[in-house]
Amino acid sequence: QNKGYPFAIVSLHSTELDAHELHVVLDVDSGPRIRYDTLIITGTAVQDPVFMMRFLSVKPGAYYDERSIQRMDKKLRQLTYLTVARPSYVLFYDHKAKPVLCINERPASSFEGIIGIRNDEVNARQFKLTGEAGLHLSNLLQTAASLSLQWRRVASENSDLRCRVYYPFLFGTSLAVDNEFWLYRQDSS
Repeated sequence: QNKGYPFAIVSLHSTELDAHELHVVLDVDSGPRIRYDTLIITGTAVQDPVFMMRFLSVKPGAYYDERSIQRMDKKLRQLTYLTVARPSYVLFYDHKAKPVLCINERPASSFEGIIGIRNDEVNARQFKLTGEAGLHLSNLLQTAASLSLQWRRVASENSDLRCRVYYPFLFGTSLAVDNEFWLYRQDSS
């Protein structure tokens, strides 16, 4: 099942008992060797099939592996912007396997914040922007990429900006970008 033969059958052909030994003859029918074809995605989720195949470790042309099929739903549940509507299954045809994912979108992006205006301590005719704001965007480009921005300015003399970008499977490879930028500004005048 894990090397491309999901329909292998092992049956007992004959047994023979001699004094202190048991002789067993088994019949093994490996069945057809199955390779992965493309992925079918059903449900409301719009996903890049190439990303999904990489994420689920299923490569077109690779030999069928039952373990990867059994792990699919568990891996899909790790993605915060998806829900598994029905258990995944496989369609077999012409020595090929097509995994079928039944997934729906779940809101995962968010924006929250509070912004205020206050007078500048030095010049009463000028105003300063204060507050906090956060933006988190999930599943950018249907590839699990995410962008997070956080801004904070409580006092007029300092501000804080944080940005994080995550992009898996960069250019279709196993590489990922996971960068964080933090800018803290304090006015010393």
